[in-house]
Amino acid sequence: MLEPNVFQIPELCGRIARYLSMQDAINCVQVCKEWNTIFINVIWYTIEVDVETNSKLPDQEALAKHFQFIRNLILRNSSLDLIPSSCPNLRSLSIERVSCLQANILRGKQQLIALELKSVELDDASVLWKLVASELHQLRELYLIVADIDQDSIEHFWMVCSRLCTLQLRRVELSRGPDSALDFPQMRSMKIGVLIGLNLEDYRDWFSNCPNLTHLQWAHRTTFPLSTMSVHVVRESWSLLQSLDLHHAIISDKDLAMIVEGMRKVTELFATVAGIGPYTFSALRPHFAGLEALSYPLSHHTRSHLGGDVTCRMINEVLTSCPKLRQLAVGALRPEDLLSKNEQPWVCTSLSVLNFQIGFPRISDPALHHAIFAQLSRLHSLEFLGITGPGNSDAENRQSLDFRLSMGLSQLATLTRLKHILLEDAEQNMELEDLQWLFENLRGLQEVSGRLNMDDNKERELQTTIAMFKTNRYP
Repeated sequence: MLEPNVFQIPELCGRIARYLSMQDAINCVQVCKEWNTIFINVIWYTIEVDVETNSKLPDQEALAKHFQFIRNLILRNSSLDLIPSSCPNLRSLSIERVSCLQANILRGKQQLIALELKSVELDDASVLWKLVASELHQLRELYLIVADIDQDSIEHFWMVCSRLCTLQLRRVELSRGPDSALDFPQMRSMKIGVLIGLNLEDYRDWFSNCPNLTHLQWAHRTTFPLSTMSVHVVRESWSLLQSLDLHHAIISDKDLAMIVEGMRKVTELFATVAGIGPYTFSALRPHFAGLEALSYPLSHHTRSHLGGDVTCRMINEVLTSCPKLRQLAVGALRPEDLLSKNEQPWVCTSLSVLNFQIGFPRISDPALHHAIFAQLSRLHSLEFLGITGPGNSDAENRQSLDFRLSMGLSQLATLTRLKHILLEDAEQNMELEDLQWLFENLRGLQEVSGRLNMDDNKERELQTTIAMFKTNRYP
């Protein structure tokens, strides 16, 4: 009895197709008619067209022949004629930097789930939003960047939003907020950046009617509207909120602590401008067991204000108490912040992204560097490691973690998943042997970026070596 040929099982080939590169898929469709049928959808699954960067663009005939395979269509600086009039399986449509977009473009796209309009000039905004509200009932994700929703369009716009699960608005001008009676029952994720036209009452009415919100990103470079995030709103209206991203919000430590205290569960907290201090940290502590992402780059001014002992304890406690942490970014560190007095090991072994700013004295004990490399060696899931020096912000501690074999670099041999090392403003003095060791021992390493040696001639030699390694590894 002949053994079955696994490549004659369409379901299995379909699974294999998900992992193929575009060139591999093109090769597969040329094998035979059967494989052509199986693998052709990989080639046409996502079509990205940008007349400024793409030298080969699909023509109308090719699009018409394969339109049924297209799931994701991305158009930048391109003619809207490339959008097929009928595309029954299209799930995601992204249009960027296009003028005179007409509503008819969206007709026949009832299965559309995600729509992105970025820097798009609409021919008639009211007609477009009316069509979206009346025909695109499956739409669940809307990404709107640089837009003006006027009085004639606003009612239909908010009606569309009431059906969404994900909404991103950036540099958008709205003529008014939603009606206080309008609910947003399916809204799970909101990313808000530079909205014009809404007052605090509008925000309160809107936010209070999103009972299933789990993720909020506030990207305004302004003072955060604290009244809309009061403990009452968080506890009563946002019982499911667990991810809070305040990257550009200006908010005090006490006010941020009040918000965190109102959250029943915190898995992600990003606050690059917000003042995370002892109040917020105390509110966050009960969530350490389930915390997955944390970003709080401290400034040297914050360190001085809070006191070194406070910041040192905070950082140490995160590293030794958050077993599920996948992403961590923190700044203005000293070596002692990363090394607990009782030598307690880091437990965040699931970390895949680690980015920290650290400063060493110009003449520092090599044992400190060895000890930190030893702790880093425990992070077996790490894929990105970013080390930033203090720059000019800390005159006493101008150097960063020293990436040389003589300082303990070889301990990173355990980081087999590491793909990218970023050394920024770190005043490194790496030699050729240090760089060669990285690429020869970390087989998954794809990139080492940043200045690696303060000597210009050595730096050029190191950068040439990086290019050679990358060419040999990824020809």
